[in-house]
Amino acid sequence: MAGAVALTASLVGLAVAATDGYLAIAAAMVGMTLGLRVIMTICAIALVNAMPANRTSIGAALNDTAQEIGTCLGIAVIGTVLAAAMGAALPAGVWSTALASQFFQGERAAYLVLAVLAGVISLYGASTLTDSRDTKESARA
Repeated sequence: MAGAVALTASLVGLAVAATDGYLAIAAAMVGMTLGLRVIMTICAIALVNAMPANRTSIGAALNDTAQEIGTCLGIAVIGTVLAAAMGAALPAGVWSTALASQFFQGERAAYLVLAVLAGVISLYGASTLTDSRDTKESARA
């Protein structure tokens, strides 16, 4: 859960720090990276350990694929929220203060959406954890 808490808190931090300068954003990004690495490492180990010995390479490949799909979905969510918040095509050249403010509002919204998603998914995952090591599916009646 520590990784999930760090990830969610860092996403909220990114939303808050959008206009606070590079140091605040960098600190939130470091926290997000640490949280993601903890989550990804634990998931990879659990997945490979759950696979039969002759299928661990398949488990590792599935883990890599899931991480890539998750990355794509995350980028799509951020891009969609930012585009919706901006509403119009971005002009070339120097942005007006109003346009920059609108961009930062969109950025805050995108990070808050991701923070909520990360929090909900983490809570769901935590609520469904078991200590079972059985990899066989149960028979359905």
